[in-house]
Amino acid sequence: MTRIESRPILAVGLAVAILVYVGCSRTNPSRPSGTGSKDVVATSSDSATPPANAKLFADWKGLQGAVAITGEMDGYLDPCGCTAGQLGGLGRRYDLFEKMQNQKISFAKIDLGSLTKYPAGERGGLEQAKVKFETALKALESMKYDALALSAEDLKLGIDHTLSVYLNHKDQLKVVSANAAFAPALASAFEGTIRESVVTQAGPYKVGITAVIDPAAYDKLKDPQRDTLVLKPPEEVLPALLSKLEATTDIQVLMVQGPPELAKKLGEAYPGFEIVVSKSEYADPMHDNSPSQIVTVGQKGKYVGVVGLFEPIKEKTPETRFHLHSLTAARLRNAEPMRALIDEEMQGQLKTLGIVENYVRHSNVEAPAGAAYVGAEGCKSCHPNTFARWAGTGHARAFEVLIHNPKDAKRVREFDAECISCHTTGFTYNTGWVSSEKTPYLKGNQCENCHGPASKHVAEPDNLKFREAMHRPPELADKGGMCIKCHDEDNSPKGFDFAVRYGQVAHKGMDDYQDSRVHKGMTPEQARAAK
Repeated sequence: MTRIESRPILAVGLAVAILVYVGCSRTNPSRPSGTGSKDVVATSSDSATPPANAKLFADWKGLQGAVAITGEMDGYLDPCGCTAGQLGGLGRRYDLFEKMQNQKISFAKIDLGSLTKYPAGERGGLEQAKVKFETALKALESMKYDALALSAEDLKLGIDHTLSVYLNHKDQLKVVSANAAFAPALASAFEGTIRESVVTQAGPYKVGITAVIDPAAYDKLKDPQRDTLVLKPPEEVLPALLSKLEATTDIQVLMVQGPPELAKKLGEAYPGFEIVVSKSEYADPMHDNSPSQIVTVGQKGKYVGVVGLFEPIKEKTPETRFHLHSLTAARLRNAEPMRALIDEEMQGQLKTLGIVENYVRHSNVEAPAGAAYVGAEGCKSCHPNTFARWAGTGHARAFEVLIHNPKDAKRVREFDAECISCHTTGFTYNTGWVSSEKTPYLKGNQCENCHGPASKHVAEPDNLKFREAMHRPPELADKGGMCIKCHDEDNSPKGFDFAVRYGQVAHKGMDDYQDSRVHKGMTPEQARAAK
């Protein structure tokens, strides 16, 4: 049995594109302190970027086949383009595979699963997460994946829901788990939905692929339908299955849907698996310099791991090398089949389902009871200088880039709740953004996203209780995480430095309120109409 030679490729920076959030990932890895000195991290380096038309794996002399490994996409279907340095995207993945095929590389494609992550807590909400999940499955089908591991993260969409979706796709996509089976009463109805293993071809080699799901992770699912599946400890099923695969295939692959410690334990217990795919502890994978059977490909779909298969020297099992390929705009295009799937089909589905309009909203508990959103025009008559400063910022134009994208006119995100959450005002709250037709006065990232709904203050400007409720000192905005909700590591240009950015929008003392009219109450409609 051989071990994999680990050689991560250098990641590169991307050009800035003012797009929108479907899922984006920064190039620069966040490496935790205290990691071993032998760890090699994918880093950013433009000088290391080969030409877009460069031959892939040119230094892999004698390459006979390969296994392409992805996983833990976590709902990041496509770089949103809100910032430079974003990696990943199904379109670039498709283009990489197409380039490999054009170079006559015969390879298997496997995915560790975790296509989604915390679906109920996503910006777009649970219903949008379900749409994205099915879109991801369609993408894997289009790319002709050989195997997809069953994942506890994907089952968080609802065990019955996820398994029903798998059932609908079972003829085109093979979901694999050696230690999960349907309860006897459901076995016939779901026949073929989950497979014990898959055998495929990569060049001259037969590749046996299986997966296990951590029973502890499954048991943590707070779902009344947990009895749908019966799980066994991996140790109960792997010995016999490994023997079977070793007798019928040339190289054996195990995907472990569980903590990295479990993958390491199983790899040591069953060294017959030449490749053990482990979940990543960090978004950007780290690889030991020494040869290892453990493979990680990071989170958020930023990388594709490729295990090259070479003619065996001493044993029947092929020699292997590992290459971590970063998905960058410098080398890979957004392939049209994936662009159409995400930009047209998925967005059309979000619109038809009314994901934004039907979003489950709630009260803003930090605001006075009954306070409603009025829009920036409702603030203008009393705060003209403050309004003028806001109007000159990117916040004021945030909605426009969703419907008039300067880089791609076909890329419209008006009905995408993930984008709407940061490009409109009051979304997720009662009386906040609903649609261009119903709440046009809440387009863009306006005053009330920071200060809260203003109707009570507008009606009684001199009421100190209502005025104080809208006060937002810099300390609260910074330490309270107000800005970072949108200006996170995925979406903020070149990182977010609060001290620098706050100075660009600070507006204390810009208006004097000497005009007696600013002390008279108005309705929201009157305030928006005031000159």
